[in-house]
Amino acid sequence: MEKPSCQTLDLFLNIYEYLLKFLLVASVSSTKLVNPNIIYDKAIQGDQTALKLAESLWGEIHRTINSVVNRLAEKGITPRQDKDAISRIEELQKILISYHEKMGILTPKTRENIEYLANGSIMSGQQPVMMGGPSFIGNKLSLLHFLSEQLATKGVNLAPVFLVADYDGLHKELVRTYLPNPLSEKAHIVDIWNALDYPEGTAFHRVNAPHKSWLDSTLEEIERVTQEFRTKVKGDKKKILALQEQLIFDLWRLSYAPGEKMRDWFTKIWGFQTNEIHDWGIVYFPFGEKEIRKLIAPFYLPFILEHHKYAKAFQEATERLEKLGYKPSLRKRDDHSAPFFFECPHDGIRVDPQLEHRDGDNTISVVAECQHCGEVFGFTGAPSPEGLVTYASSLNARVDSASAVVQEILNPQIRISGPGELAYYAQVRHATIAVGFRAPIFVKYKRAFYNAPWIENLGKQLDNRKIKVLHTSDFFKLLSKWVKAKKSDNAEAVLEAEIQISEFIEEVYDKLSKKRQKKDIAKYLSWQFGSFNPTKFGQEVSWLWFDMARITGLWDYLTTYKRMYTPYSSFGGMTFLNTGP
Repeated sequence: MEKPSCQTLDLFLNIYEYLLKFLLVASVSSTKLVNPNIIYDKAIQGDQTALKLAESLWGEIHRTINSVVNRLAEKGITPRQDKDAISRIEELQKILISYHEKMGILTPKTRENIEYLANGSIMSGQQPVMMGGPSFIGNKLSLLHFLSEQLATKGVNLAPVFLVADYDGLHKELVRTYLPNPLSEKAHIVDIWNALDYPEGTAFHRVNAPHKSWLDSTLEEIERVTQEFRTKVKGDKKKILALQEQLIFDLWRLSYAPGEKMRDWFTKIWGFQTNEIHDWGIVYFPFGEKEIRKLIAPFYLPFILEHHKYAKAFQEATERLEKLGYKPSLRKRDDHSAPFFFECPHDGIRVDPQLEHRDGDNTISVVAECQHCGEVFGFTGAPSPEGLVTYASSLNARVDSASAVVQEILNPQIRISGPGELAYYAQVRHATIAVGFRAPIFVKYKRAFYNAPWIENLGKQLDNRKIKVLHTSDFFKLLSKWVKAKKSDNAEAVLEAEIQISEFIEEVYDKLSKKRQKKDIAKYLSWQFGSFNPTKFGQEVSWLWFDMARITGLWDYLTTYKRMYTPYSSFGGMTFLNTGP
């Protein structure tokens, strides 16, 4: 048999790449081609072509919760053995106990889980958005706790850690949140931007909450919006709704402290729910805390010493995604990309430094100029862990370096992510491995859509007009099928029902989106799907967590999310929560 030529092999590879691209994205609308997490979803649904590609991007792919739990149970716990790692964990445990005590969220269960950091962790995280941020944060926390419980039943005790990603720069999406509008499809925007006296780009862990008068006026504004929704509810349900809303207002007021970090307000909002209401013992990890930054600083060293290798691997991953038809989330890294930002000593603005490696010696220069004040700062010399610690208060992580240094200090075995995070890990994972970091198993939380009385009323009106919506008997039969499968512990039936529910939701959304010009359909798209404009999709992604919590009640909000997970549940995809007062 004649050996194929290099040209023949190249042609075959080009055809193979084309077929992958066609099979994975040809049937999906162009607005979704930007995010490679679609590969993950198709792999979970059983597409073998997608599975192979997903494994090449993210490593181990597990379709179900049982699968990943059994994998870790089989692997067992392997605590760090070296003295430096043990000493570092002991120091971190002291810092976190002090921080949780200061936040008022240190419970016996939290202490116990902080002790489990010696074994490693499972983790999720999010930037600290004002007023607690979107509802999917509650979803992440619920899956984090559920996985922790399931692992514990197998004798695998890992700390459930939520990363408070306060290294981000101040921008409007961190100090802006959205509520559905009772009068139209347009979102009602609530923000704090004009009340903050910080320039854009300030490291967010430095940002303090403004005077309490801002909170008072904001709660009055939210009350006006929610009051209009309450007019759509009758009888005792209206009273229950008003009471549930008031309890959330009380949480916002009691957890708010003018002059305190905005990050800490975020932590207290969620920490009260997870640790005080439910005794889950979630460990919150404030990345920007001064003493934590000192522990983290030495782990930037591999990025500096191996910056050529890192940039090459990052660029290869980026170009591969582009070739397959996906738009990468992060811009390309080059040989001069430093693994961190500097924080200007005058105003805390994050400044992007340039890294230069002098040929012939071990001298590396990392220097930046603040565009706000014009000061030049940085360091030149032979980098060392000790040297980086001296600069710890000036170093601010990038998204990609943050994932790696957290891996070193927290030793996470599982990382719970959403579509955006999975997208950038498709670029980051191979590059961080190339310079010596390990990587966790990546899993994706299941996106949830939830019900409300006003959405249900509108849905039934559209259903009566033969317009396909979620509020239809066909859809509720699917939900019933899932419930029966869960009760009977039928693993295959649970997986089948979840895939069918996800497909039904996506089909309804795609069909309604083509009729967006009709006002009642546009309003349904906004309220039910969080699609207040064509680029938005995801009710719990678009709306402030308050929107769902006022329906479930504060005491049942997180457990409503938790109930949608079973040991047989698949990762990724979508589901529906039939909430109601």
